[in-house]
Amino acid sequence: MVDILIERAMDWDIPRLLTLRSYLLSNGPAHYAARNREDEQRWRSAYQEWLKYRLTDNETVRVAVARQSTTNQAMGCAIGIVNQRVPGVHCSNGRVGWIQTVVIDPAWRGQGLGRTLIHFLLEWFSELGIEEVTLETTPSARRLYSSFGFEPSGEELLYYHPRLRGTS
Repeated sequence: MVDILIERAMDWDIPRLLTLRSYLLSNGPAHYAARNREDEQRWRSAYQEWLKYRLTDNETVRVAVARQSTTNQAMGCAIGIVNQRVPGVHCSNGRVGWIQTVVIDPAWRGQGLGRTLIHFLLEWFSELGIEEVTLETTPSARRLYSSFGFEPSGEELLYYHPRLRGTS
């Protein structure tokens, strides 16, 4: 078994983070996947710029990587974001955690990296006093998230994007 480190991503991880996120955004049937070369370039450029300003954000963003200890190569990543919402029954301080972009390099899937990354982010949210954490899932990842206690909210997720209107 390879020794794995879970830690915050660094600036020098940006090229690898782009590669990892491409497993989600460069292909596939999901509404968020690139449909052409222009879409591909747009998300890559925007994500790279976003990462430059968010990797050092201690308050509202945590980009975590699963790193092979001998090579320092990032084999997977996950992003935790803190949103400020109106306080409610399950969220008395209004601070809600959001987990996204959980992706593992295909060569490293099935070895518990996703589980370890989720645990890392849930600990961070707990340290911040986050009472509620939300995420979107795919059918293949549903079992992983359920094992942590995530369950359907009972609400349907809808999205609006004017550029994509009328194309489905």
